Amino acid sequence: MSVFGIFDILRGYYRVTVPGERAERIINAVYRAGIPNKGFDRLPDGTLTFRVSRKAARELRDIIDKSGVVGYHYYEGGLPFVLRRYRRRAGFFAGAALFLGIAYLSTLFIWRVEVTSDTALNKTAIERNLAAIGVKPGVFIPSCDLWQKSAEYLTVYDDCAWLSVNMSGTVAEVEVRERLSPESEVDPTPCNVVASEGGVIERFVIKSGRGYVTPGAVVRKGDLLVGGIIEDTGGEYRLTGADAEIYAEVEREVSVYVPYSHTVREYTGREKTARAFVFFGAEFRLPFGEEDPGEGWEELRDEGSPVLPDGKPLPVSLITVTWREYADRELFYTPEEALALAQSRLDRAISDRLAGARLLGVIRTVGSDENGVTASARVRCICDIAEKRAIITEDKTGE
Repeated sequence: MSVFGIFDILRGYYRVTVPGERAERIINAVYRAGIPNKGFDRLPDGTLTFRVSRKAARELRDIIDKSGVVGYHYYEGGLPFVLRRYRRRAGFFAGAALFLGIAYLSTLFIWRVEVTSDTALNKTAIERNLAAIGVKPGVFIPSCDLWQKSAEYLTVYDDCAWLSVNMSGTVAEVEVRERLSPESEVDPTPCNVVASEGGVIERFVIKSGRGYVTPGAVVRKGDLLVGGIIEDTGGEYRLTGADAEIYAEVEREVSVYVPYSHTVREYTGREKTARAFVFFGAEFRLPFGEEDPGEGWEELRDEGSPVLPDGKPLPVSLITVTWREYADRELFYTPEEALALAQSRLDRAISDRLAGARLLGVIRTVGSDENGVTASARVRCICDIAEKRAIITEDKTGE
């Protein structure tokens, strides 16, 4: 049995329906004659349906007529029958030709630029830079040398280490790689390392520069820890970029405030919808949609493009805008609820603000007033207090 597909639609086919009481005789006759068919389907009322090509339909008609089956029907389908049906309508063919022409021409232009990256690079900035050098919606693809544009981007902009532009249908797919500095690279800017806050030095690692720090020393904020001015054995001085990790025991304050009153957003269930058609980056609102209701409604936007069977998107996109009505309502915590929430938020704040630090001790205090609860903590911890500070030099000339 042949498999019906796109070629059968182009060549035309017949869908045959046979009454249920004659179905078994027709099935046996079709198989004995070896007539290619799409397959047999039973409708709820027992009627048998199947599909055959135009060539096989002539042979099947003779078999059915000889078997004496009555009540069967042929339904025409496929492109040839459609063309025959509209052969006297010149406007139909002119419109179809115009549609096919526009569809073909649309594939010669860039409809959308998509930047893919697994890094923290600013994709919006990359799209803006690409548009500046000529890679943007509306550009004629045959006149755009994508390899040359990729090389030009890396020459003009330094926000990435590698960039490649490839076309997938009408979508320009841009793949980028982040620029990474070698770990062994030393900052050439002359600088010192000073204490970012006061504490007791526990340990340190000096990567470059001259150290002025010892374990157990008490330092204050701004004290010099590692110098970027180096004196050699000949008494000459040179400048370098000091770099170090200085770990010290410090004390920090963390505080959070929870008011008794807070606002929550509740949705009423009412929604309004509008749609817009995106063409070459321009947005056109479709008719019959609702207008922006303004305040008191939350806006949600969903943009999608229809895709071909091979997964490539068509050069159009449709935006669905949904507004949901809401009402802000003021709620109140009890003193016990506010206290519990403040303590929970304090724990989270300590974890977030002192990420990477080694905690030695925490002293917590709680206070309240007529408006809310304040939870505070004095935290002893060991963390890196190294802070680079540039060395300012002056060139002086005189007699």
